[in-house]
Order: sequence, then structure tokens, then C-alpha cells
Amino acid sequence: LIAFRKRAGFYNGTVVIGSGDAARELRVAVDVSTGGGITTSFMDWSDEGFRLGGVFDQRGSFTRTLNSPTGAVLTITLALDADLPQMRGSFEERVGGVSQTGVIAFTLTKGAGTGGLAESGLRTGFLSPPPEQAGVMADGYLRMTVGKDARRGARFAGRLPDGEPFLAGARAQGRSYDLTKALEQGGVFTGLVRAIGAEGMLGNLAWKKRASGRARFHSSGVETVLSLSGVAYPVVARGGLPAIGLGTGSPNARLRLSGGGLVGTYRDLLLNIVPGSVQIIGPDPAQTGADIPLNKLAVKVGGAKAAFSGRFLDPETSKLTKFEGAFRVPFDTQPGQGRGVFRGPGAAGAVRIEGN
Repeated sequence: LIAFRKRAGFYNGTVVIGSGDAARELRVAVDVSTGGGITTSFMDWSDEGFRLGGVFDQRGSFTRTLNSPTGAVLTITLALDADLPQMRGSFEERVGGVSQTGVIAFTLTKGAGTGGLAESGLRTGFLSPPPEQAGVMADGYLRMTVGKDARRGARFAGRLPDGEPFLAGARAQGRSYDLTKALEQGGVFTGLVRAIGAEGMLGNLAWKKRASGRARFHSSGVETVLSLSGVAYPVVARGGLPAIGLGTGSPNARLRLSGGGLVGTYRDLLLNIVPGSVQIIGPDPAQTGADIPLNKLAVKVGGAKAAFSGRFLDPETSKLTKFEGAFRVPFDTQPGQGRGVFRGPGAAGAVRIEGN
């Protein structure tokens, strides 16, 4: 049996499968807890990003099968070494039940890939609320920008699941960054964020805030750990479209608002996102439900910064309500999309922008 307390830690490795023009790269990074759970993870296979979640069995083995957006079925197996600070793995890609490629054995080393400097660029990820708070919170988001200078410092910006904004900078510690941000009412958002190659990021971030009737965001208090798995966002020209796979027709996107005090179901709002502006078409005629008023609705998209913002007239309170969010490219079998948050009268609400 595996002593998980001894083998807990960060494991990382890269293997090239094939050769020449047919070569493809598999990168795996896994953070293992003292109980044998995978707290955060990131797998990149041929420029497709995935999250590995689950628990190692008592013998230190773990298998996950993933369905790629391309139609392939990917199977990865990991096994912790009982004697050495490493884990062994195997990988296979199958299409139509026929094996296409794979590797029989590779090794992930504990603590590997933490040295050197992180590749510069923008990475984005979402921060899901703890399950017990899902009714009063929404998906927060985090944008991590690693500088191009020799120091490779990072800038973090985003919002927590209760809507509280954060902005912080961190010096590079190899490829890792110590994110620490003070919050309202003595709260704190802190943890280590690792840049995984040029493709992604991961981290476990502690979020603590005491209960206070004076708090602007979630006055009941919170103490939890948010799991972050993010992916690199491509370079987009200023004024360009967000990299979420928008079509060329009109409308090419839809905006969805829910929670935050909105009662019942509201129809999606169809959008046409074009370079430099967002055209609001109106509610989706194929859906049923209430409608968000259009007279005060505004949406702004920053494709180059992977960000969006806007405002709407809350039909429950008749108050103008602002929202903000971030875009993420296709990841973990999910399509490219934007997720954000707004503050309702007693809870945070969810905002989503998806291709139409």
C-alpha cells in the first residue's frame, strides 16, 4: 500500500510521442494530497487541455478516460512509486475503438518543472464555488499575465465566486507564484499558482473571510479552498474577437444570466460580437421564460485581454447591475466560453457568454 502522506506533492513531466512532423506532445502535471486525492491537475495533449480529477486507490493507481472534442477517446493511467518520488504512467488515444497512438510508459517526477522561468503570456481559469454555496455564489474567474521581461513577474486579476474583485502582483519563484490578496473584513485569498509550460496553470487557493454584517460580498463568511486549473489564452489583436470559437453568422453568441436574486428562468440574449463592438439582437425566440429588459443592457468585449463586462436592469429590483467575466478557450471537453459574476441583492449571480 502507498503512504500518501510521504508521496503527496506536485508531479510534472512531458513526453514526445512519435517523431518528425508526426510528433505530438503530452504534458501532465498533478498535485497529490496527503489523502491520495488529485487536488489540481492539468493535462495537455496535442494542444488540447484537460483536467484530471479523482483519487488514487490504496495501491497508488489512478485511471481516467476522457472524450476529446475531436472524437478521440483518451485513457491515462498513473501509478505512484512506493519507493521513489515519482509516478509512472501510460497513455493511449483511440478513435472508433482503434488505437491510434500512445506511450506504454512515462515518468512524472516529484517537484519537476518548478525551476527555470515561466513562459510569458496570458492564462485564464474559472473559480467554482464550494458545492454548499452554489445557490448564493457563481463561477469566479482568474486571469494570470506573466510578463515578458527577464524577471517574469505575474499579475493576477479576477473576481471570487461571491463577486469580490481582486488584483495582485507576484514575483516569480521559478515557475511558481505566491498569490496573496487581502479581502474585505480581514479576509484573504492566497496560495501557490504554478505555470505549467506554455499551456496552462494550476493551484489550490485558500479563501477565508469571517462573517460580518458590514461585508459587501457574502456576509455569512467563508473558509474553503478553490481549485484552479487554467489554460493559455492565445494572442488576439486589439479589437479582435475573443478566442472561443465564434461563428461568422449573426447572431454568433448568447448571453445567459441566472441566480443573484433573479427568480425563475430567463431567456438567453442573442448577441453578434464583431471587432470593436457587441450588437444585442434580443431574447432567443426558441426559448421560453422571462426577459431581461433591453433598454439598459450593454455588453463590452475585450478579446485581446480575454475579458468582458457590461450592465443590465435587474427586473426584480429595477436597479442597474454590473457584471464582469473572463474568456477561456476550449478546455476539459468544454467549448470555449466566457464566465463571470454579478452582485444581486443577497447573492452572486452567474453570467455566461457562449458561441451560438
